[in-house]
Amino acid sequence: WSRESDSLWGIWKDESKADTVRLEAIQEIAGSIYLRTNPDTAFYFAQIQLDFARKKSLYKYQASALEIQCLSKRHQGDPTSALNYANQSLKINDKIGNKSGTATTLYAIGGIYHDQENFDKASFYYNKSLEISREISDKYAIAKCLNAIGYLHDDHGQYEKAIEYHEECLILRTELRDRVGLSWSYNNLARVYYHQKKYEKAVSLYKKSISIKTKLREFTLSETQGNLGMTY
Repeated sequence: WSRESDSLWGIWKDESKADTVRLEAIQEIAGSIYLRTNPDTAFYFAQIQLDFARKKSLYKYQASALEIQCLSKRHQGDPTSALNYANQSLKINDKIGNKSGTATTLYAIGGIYHDQENFDKASFYYNKSLEISREISDKYAIAKCLNAIGYLHDDHGQYEKAIEYHEECLILRTELRDRVGLSWSYNNLARVYYHQKKYEKAVSLYKKSISIKTKLREFTLSETQGNLGMTY
């Protein structure tokens, strides 16, 4: 629990604020603060969000709460429950025509199948997410999908395809000046070259990733440093 959490919790508890403002605060606690580090706690706060959104008939926030619960279950290694929550979220997003939410949930489902090494289903859902993200011109979502599809091809030894997707993602993230995204694109492209035993290229790209992550104090810095160490 941090100062940021205290501030967001204060907003959530303030009944004088608009319902959507309060829901944004509790969603931030669940999805941004706890999801990666403590998925159980993220699930708990997402349930608070879900209950309140249902009470107020705010469907968009119901869908986003269910997506956080999906991701929480995925991080806990429970793909069956994760898919159940994802499908509930997907139904709501489809019902209200929330294409951005639909794309995000499809991406999450792709990730679940990616974890299970189900290439065909993962590819299907990632590409459906990419298609909708292109349709609504969400460049950040497009880049995220390109990165995931590149990673998927790399996992299955389709290295040229992987490079194609990662390079397209890298161009887009450079245009967006998305430094965190760039750090991951360099890392993931380096990973492909590592698998191809093109170690000099891999080292160069890992170093670019480390340079950005060091400046941003990115919590995944040690992972990329480990990747560089393995390459050496």
